Amino acid sequence: TATGPFSKLGQTWSKPKIVKLITGVSGNNNNQTFVTKHALIFGGGYDAALDSSIDAATTSGNAIYIVDADTGALIWWMSNDTNANINHPEMKYPIASDITVIDSDRNGSVDRLYATDVRGQIFRVDLGDDLDSATSNGSPGGSVAERVAVISDLSNTALAQDKRSVFYESDVVFIEDNVYSATSEYSLILTQTGYRPSPLKTGVQDRFYAIRDYVTGNLESADNDGIADTERVLTDTDFADLSTTTITSSNTSSLTSKYGYYFDLPANNKGISKGLTFFDTYFCNVYVPEK
Repeated sequence: TATGPFSKLGQTWSKPKIVKLITGVSGNNNNQTFVTKHALIFGGGYDAALDSSIDAATTSGNAIYIVDADTGALIWWMSNDTNANINHPEMKYPIASDITVIDSDRNGSVDRLYATDVRGQIFRVDLGDDLDSATSNGSPGGSVAERVAVISDLSNTALAQDKRSVFYESDVVFIEDNVYSATSEYSLILTQTGYRPSPLKTGVQDRFYAIRDYVTGNLESADNDGIADTERVLTDTDFADLSTTTITSSNTSSLTSKYGYYFDLPANNKGISKGLTFFDTYFCNVYVPEK
């Protein structure tokens, strides 16, 4: 549509995830009743302006949507829009990837999202349990969001090699680690970069990233604007560069104090598929233009 929440919707590259959500709670702590709904969660999609360059100005795709799976009605949305349930000023680039959905407390309902936009910004959203009120009054509905990391150089003076992009969903795994991290429990966000609209493009140093999200509980927003009070935006200086370094159990000092790590992919290799973690190993495909 030309106006309203779905005016942000671009080409639908982001596949909807079918989930169960808690959208309302009644009663007291000893006798609570939960209202649940089946919903579709998806990103705003792709803006065709990016066909020519990752630097192109975009006007669509920069949103996360939650839609009632039965009726098609909008339940909740997030963007850099004052009318969104959460208005995050930095959500200004298209989200072409699928949204990673998490049931962090294992109660059968999704309560956490991770979304990565095409310019390498990673967002986390902790969904509240009052989304029905969010639908009616435009509030965050108890949801809180933060920008976790930026894995590309977004500055006006960025070198071409540092303009990384992400077009596929991150994998997220829960970790207990007493060896390589100073904090034993965290969520590990795994992703690789690559410019999907132009797979033959060269000159960008694409990478694999493993990013530690140390906030294992719920994000908090004291003023109820839906933006986390302690938003920390991680960049490359917060990660260990393992491109030429091998870490072992006897050599952990360069990794324990960091928020994760990255390593450079071989020249012109790009990650243009979703990865998967299986038995402590991350698997992903990379594309090599000259092959």
